[in-house]
Amino acid sequence: MTDNQPKNAGFLRRNWFTLTLFFLMLAAINYFAFSKQWALNAQAEDHQEAMELMRTQVQAQFDSVALVDLQVVTRSLVWAVRSELVRENYEQVGQYFNQFMKSPRVEAVTLIRLDGTIWLASDKKLEGQNFMGPVPIPIGGGERMTVDASDPGVVQISAPVMSLDSKLGTLVVRYLKVQV
Repeated sequence: MTDNQPKNAGFLRRNWFTLTLFFLMLAAINYFAFSKQWALNAQAEDHQEAMELMRTQVQAQFDSVALVDLQVVTRSLVWAVRSELVRENYEQVGQYFNQFMKSPRVEAVTLIRLDGTIWLASDKKLEGQNFMGPVPIPIGGGERMTVDASDPGVVQISAPVMSLDSKLGTLVVRYLKVQV
């Protein structure tokens, strides 16, 4: 054999058209297979975002209804406490607090004097100390119920306890929020 003899063309040169067609078909099959998966992933993400938005809206509606209910319950407790304070029946107020603490979602109940000291509390260790709440509460002059929902898991409602002609103190109730 001599080096001058022509060699047969290589496999790639002989079958270039077939190989090109094969790789194009393989690419097309991969494209269609993966594009379907990409579409399903995008649809799942959209569905997840829609569900999260819906959950947020339902939680906001639930919170607003629950907040109104908590205000009504707190107002009722304020009137019961007021009635017993006018009669100077402090032991009964303590029993109200103990019974109220047995309710689900109630975290703490505190009655604050006008000077800012804790008069009666569900946690007896706090009585006589200065009130150190997470938000400033209008202890002396506030005549309206205030609601603080800035803490992520807690709603704090403070309400004045009024006698006929003056303010007796401020009732502070902390409730745990319910997650939907």
